[in-house]
Amino acid sequence: MKPASAAASWRLAVFFGLFYLAWLIRATVFYSAVDLAIPNENWRLVFSNLVKFALWVIPAALYIIYLERQNPLAAMKITTPPYRRGTLIGLAVSGLYLGIVFWGEKY
Repeated sequence: MKPASAAASWRLAVFFGLFYLAWLIRATVFYSAVDLAIPNENWRLVFSNLVKFALWVIPAALYIIYLERQNPLAAMKITTPPYRRGTLIGLAVSGLYLGIVFWGEKY
């Protein structure tokens, strides 16, 4: 891995600063104004997870594409084809985790 240049370090610091500012605004202002206005608890959870995806995954991918000039899938090391047993275990563990989170937020 090659050392980062000063410009690359500065861009990454600005990216994180803007990310945390966006998350702070989402977690304070928009949570009480938007999330709590959704009457159905299930739709509120769906909306919350879509917002998290939009604020966590999409900016990271765009940063990798436009500033690092790399393929985000390759840069995040997720291009390796999965093997069947590992995929099934991952799906089972993820389903269990999401079920626990859903149950914990619902009850």
